[in-house]
Amino acid sequence: MTAFIENIRKMTGWCPNTSVASRKTVQVQLESIDNGNIVRTRPPSVEVTVLWLSRIFGMLDLPIAFVALIDGSLIFTLLNPSHIPKTAEQWIGFFTATSAVVGAIAGLTAKSSHPMGRKIIHLLFAALGVIMTFNALVRLFLFAGWFS
Repeated sequence: MTAFIENIRKMTGWCPNTSVASRKTVQVQLESIDNGNIVRTRPPSVEVTVLWLSRIFGMLDLPIAFVALIDGSLIFTLLNPSHIPKTAEQWIGFFTATSAVVGAIAGLTAKSSHPMGRKIIHLLFAALGVIMTFNALVRLFLFAGWFS
């Protein structure tokens, strides 16, 4: 049985005499030519991509968040119990305004020093705000009478 395990270890490249620090790591580099000069760049990492996507989604949430805060319906609903939404459309509007505000805050406060899990949570909140906003806009255009 140990001979079988040794064969598997040799086929996968495991060697007990080498340390992890001495093994080579492969880095992918892209080359592009700019005015005759070769410029070497690396593709962005997943962390950088997640960070910039959350910032972009946060910027897309920002105008709707300003409208929700200036309109005051979000603040009045939270502070005054008589403004609690009663119909499904009012609840959808309340959740859209809330997700846009939370998405803008989450997307614009994401930092590169955060761990990857926290960056993904920022991205999810920012993306939820954008999705809820565009869902509300599509419902408005299709069912409010402009296209019907």
